[in-house]
Amino acid sequence: YALRHNLIIAVPAKGSPQTGWLLQWPQPFNRNAVLESVRYTSNILCHHMTFNEAETKAIMPENSYYIGIARETSTMFDSSLSYLFGRGKSLGIQDTTNYLEVFVNDTKKYNKPQTSYLQNLMSHDFGFRFVDNENINEINEMVGYIYDTFDFIIILEHFEESLVLMRHELCWDFKDLTSFVINARAASRKTQMSDVVKNKVREFNRADWILYQRLNDSLWKRIEEFGYERLQVEKKMISQMNQLIQDYCTDGHSLRLSDYGKTNDDCKWAVAWPQQITMELVNFKPDDGKPLTGERYKLYEKQTIPKATTGQPIR
Repeated sequence: YALRHNLIIAVPAKGSPQTGWLLQWPQPFNRNAVLESVRYTSNILCHHMTFNEAETKAIMPENSYYIGIARETSTMFDSSLSYLFGRGKSLGIQDTTNYLEVFVNDTKKYNKPQTSYLQNLMSHDFGFRFVDNENINEINEMVGYIYDTFDFIIILEHFEESLVLMRHELCWDFKDLTSFVINARAASRKTQMSDVVKNKVREFNRADWILYQRLNDSLWKRIEEFGYERLQVEKKMISQMNQLIQDYCTDGHSLRLSDYGKTNDDCKWAVAWPQQITMELVNFKPDDGKPLTGERYKLYEKQTIPKATTGQPIR
């Protein structure tokens, strides 16, 4: 969206050990994490970070629109434990097939200091690093703060429904909503949780579970106001556009660019691997030293895009 509309992206600073898609995460965001040349001129700040309201407002325009994303607690915890800690192996879990069950059956053993942010990770990412699961007043205050601070929360399990509502709030075109899933675990890698394990995960992440339910309820209230049948029509249009672009832009299952896709900017941006795109933007040095916006990005695409458009392994 930023590249298509000639906007400036707040990319990570050079030399950061996490340059790519992270901005100091899991530590709280600090403005110095952003590349100096775009630190106070950016239009969009969209890299993964632990939200810090004061530092974010220090570099973003006053009329910024704040968007968050929420994910169902048990699947988020499973994904995080799998991706960040090698299916629990780095925590000492030997049974990496039933790693989730092993963890929740002995959280005191496996919830180590280096994984402290893993518990209630969604709350952590919204800026609440240590939430007391037993303190409902503290949880309610967190939920209220998030409601007051963020203009819109996407619910991952209802991603397209969220995009439809957001399109109307931001006056976006359908073209602005097209996307590919290029960084998801294969179905065979996902844990099949029993209800017992799922409930234990939710209890361990009680603050996240309460937050998710409230945010999900809020989304569905918006959907009711918008009109369910009206939403289904637009949701279908988004799915059809995504399929159409995938058919034209890629060679099919591998998500490699088709011959047509190699000549089309929208295709290149849709299929590009975000981390590599970001690193190319960070390391690129235009002669005049000005920020690299969408229009300038097109001029330098031969030096940036190709490394990111060859398709990547799916995690």
